[in-house]
Amino acid sequence: MSDPAVKGLSVHPALPITILATSLGFVVVQLDGSILNVALPQIGISLGTSVDGLQWTVDAYFLVFAVLLLSAGVLSDQLGARRAFVSGFTVFSVASLACTLAPSPAALIGARAVQGGGAALLVPCSLASSTTLAATMRGYGRVQLEFGRRLAL
Repeated sequence: MSDPAVKGLSVHPALPITILATSLGFVVVQLDGSILNVALPQIGISLGTSVDGLQWTVDAYFLVFAVLLLSAGVLSDQLGARRAFVSGFTVFSVASLACTLAPSPAALIGARAVQGGGAALLVPCSLASSTTLAATMRGYGRVQLEFGRRLAL
């Protein structure tokens, strides 16, 4: 590290990778929640659905995400943040693929609901993974700073 403010700071070798992975997971979840709105007109044309169907495409994601968020945090505590993060990212990624391949509005809505479940598991694990790794190090404040900085991007 070339930053003079952190000279002499011992950093676990996995810390930068962990910060990058957890930041990426968090940003993907937040981006996916809003980027769909840009694609809605084309999705409506491609799948031949009405505004009601498009609204459920958005709502299915956020509804499942909001309902499962607290339970996912508890599950993360029981399984461990890393295992829960990887599981959530896997579910989220597979559901994203299913959204891409959805042949009908109903299939897209179902895939978006599953994607919201994966996102609910990702979010509480994002900060918990970094915090767990840095808890025994003097660089805890640096981890929080990096997480906040990447979140702001």
